[in-house]
Amino acid sequence: MVRQKNGYLTPLNVLTQPWESIAMDFLSMKPVTIPCSELIPGYDKLKGEGSHNISFDKLLVISCRHTDFTFLIPCIKELNAKDVIDIFET
Repeated sequence: MVRQKNGYLTPLNVLTQPWESIAMDFLSMKPVTIPCSELIPGYDKLKGEGSHNISFDKLLVISCRHTDFTFLIPCIKELNAKDVIDIFET
C-alpha cells in the first residue's frame, strides 16, 4: 500500500459578519414535559380546558462561530432533515 504525501495546512477564513458560519448539533437529554400554555401564549383559550403537554427529548444547538451566540431549541427525537430545516428557518 502506497501512502500519499500529506498536503499543506490551510488557514480558516476570517469571519467578518455574524451568522456567516454556523455549527449545528443535537444533544440528547432526559425527556422534559412542558405545558403548551407556557410555550404558546393564549393556548388555553384556543384549545379549551385540560392538560395539553409536549415532551422534548433533544436539544438542537445552533452556534454562530463568529460571535459564539447560541440558540438552544427543544426538539423531539423523530425529526427528519426537512423538519430540521423548518426549525432552522423559523
